[in-house]
Amino acid sequence: MRRFDPWEYRIVVWLLSPLAFLYRWIQTFRNWLYDKEIWRSVRVSVPVISVGNITVGGTGKTPLVEVLARFFAQEGWKVGILTRGYGRRSRGMVVVSDGKTVIAKPRITGDEPLILAYHLLPHRIPVLVGRDRVATAKKAIEIYNCNLLILDDGFQYRRLQRNVDIVSLRMASPFGNRKLLPAGPLREPLDSLERGHVLVLTGLEKTNPIDFAGAGHFLAKMDVLKGYYKPIEWVLFSDKSTYPLELFSNRSVFAFAGIGNPHSFQKVLSQLELKLMDFWIYPDHHFYSKRELQKIAKYAEQKSAVAVVTTEKDAVRFTSPWLGELPLYYLKIQLEIVGEEERLRRVLLPLLKTLKPSSTKQNDTQM
Repeated sequence: MRRFDPWEYRIVVWLLSPLAFLYRWIQTFRNWLYDKEIWRSVRVSVPVISVGNITVGGTGKTPLVEVLARFFAQEGWKVGILTRGYGRRSRGMVVVSDGKTVIAKPRITGDEPLILAYHLLPHRIPVLVGRDRVATAKKAIEIYNCNLLILDDGFQYRRLQRNVDIVSLRMASPFGNRKLLPAGPLREPLDSLERGHVLVLTGLEKTNPIDFAGAGHFLAKMDVLKGYYKPIEWVLFSDKSTYPLELFSNRSVFAFAGIGNPHSFQKVLSQLELKLMDFWIYPDHHFYSKRELQKIAKYAEQKSAVAVVTTEKDAVRFTSPWLGELPLYYLKIQLEIVGEEERLRRVLLPLLKTLKPSSTKQNDTQM
């Protein structure tokens, strides 16, 4: 993926600034309509926790949803996951997992819901995909008897009321250039952070200091947690057998990734002390064709790599089997909250008890 030179970047940002101004006005007006209850949100009969962000790109939302789902399941809650399923090739509502069996395929569900469904099967947590999260919420309650719902990527989805808003931000450069789409990474103005209750900062353990310039006062009332990405093990794609992290120490590998923040994966690989021959970047949620996989395999062989490596999220998006002569592995990574059990219990459980969504009715003309 080509990177802009600094002067090119400044020109592109300048050209896109009028569109960013229009986008800011639209988002500000939309939020005002909800704040004034001109557009009314829907309240469901059980608590709702939203996990989201205000920037595009990977901030660890879905791994955080998994951490929260495991925690509340262990606390005795009947948890349900509601997600939109970005990148899927289907419409309408899809049950990814009923808590007993993973039912759908990646093209129908999207990559992240499928990974959540597999990881949370031991906890019998249903995962539902649908653009209309009000409808999926009602189904999770009525069909699967859920008494707590976790909304994945829900900060901007204000049509469904929530008891707790959790905002996930990258530790390194959390707001990018602080400009709104399409001139920057912000999905909403920074003052939208005032809606949040809990801030979770995600990154690698050796991440540079956080720069909250211009947004610190918006975050003052929020409880702050830190979460670090921790590599767990290598998984061989062909048979799902697992291997220790030292498998490729001082050995040459070729890597590729199509995720929201591919450079974070590249940094994880560098910490594993392997020799990275090359690293190809694809768009987030990209489904790999047979031709693309063949190209990757051929190039890795030319580079004299001993293996090809990628992320778990990428490994579920192959449209054909891996036929390369070199073995393909994906790295299993988990998000770990510092002081996880104690801090989640201290921060979140009181919020669920004290924060009650206001009683308002649905308006079907909402965005």
